[in-house]
Amino acid sequence: TSISDDWSFNVFSKSLDSETGHARWIFEKIEKSEFENYWLGGYLNSGTRKNLKIVLDTDGMDSVFANNIFQNSDFDCLNIWEQYSSKINICYGDDDPVPEGENYINVHIVGNPSTTIDYYGITYGHDVNNSINYPADWKYVYIYINTNTSTLNGGLTLKDKPAYLREYVLLHELGHALKLAHPYDGTYCPNSDGARNPYSGWNSVAAVMNQKNPASTNNLTCCLPKYHDIINLRNKWGN
Repeated sequence: TSISDDWSFNVFSKSLDSETGHARWIFEKIEKSEFENYWLGGYLNSGTRKNLKIVLDTDGMDSVFANNIFQNSDFDCLNIWEQYSSKINICYGDDDPVPEGENYINVHIVGNPSTTIDYYGITYGHDVNNSINYPADWKYVYIYINTNTSTLNGGLTLKDKPAYLREYVLLHELGHALKLAHPYDGTYCPNSDGARNPYSGWNSVAAVMNQKNPASTNNLTCCLPKYHDIINLRNKWGN
């Protein structure tokens, strides 16, 4: 069996089983038209290109810099998503404004230092009525990132974790702001016959949108977008 170097129709390793010292691979063809692990709806008043303007909360305890966990340089990774689709434009920083005359939505990134939360990050898309509504057309988005330094709730603090985990949290949540869903979750996704919507198991696919703990070595969570993420992004918004 030959394997193409063109990821758009490649095959990939689904599982690896070891029998009597021999590796046995199971391959599965990627039909990119079948990937629909993304939420319905779009952005209000958006044009052909989707401009997402990143707005950081930098004041008080809700600052993204609260407790000195996240640094300004951590947010430089946000532009990575726009490398994979010409229809996506991530506008971040004073030197990266929204193109003149083009519409955009604000993506607010806020720190959450609460000791009662049990997530690294969480994303809420708001509709025209300012209600959280995932499959609707969004007016703006809020991303909350965990800036807690305690060891409550399983010790989910990012304080002493490697920098790549902070990058993962930001890229994963911005993926949600781009309406990408978890590979295992088909809620609010298109309901198409034969579509990968969703996968059958938690660890079925390597992806930055995988919902498992990125600090664990026992899952396929990735710190950068992989084929599954890129295909879904392009199927959602275009190449």
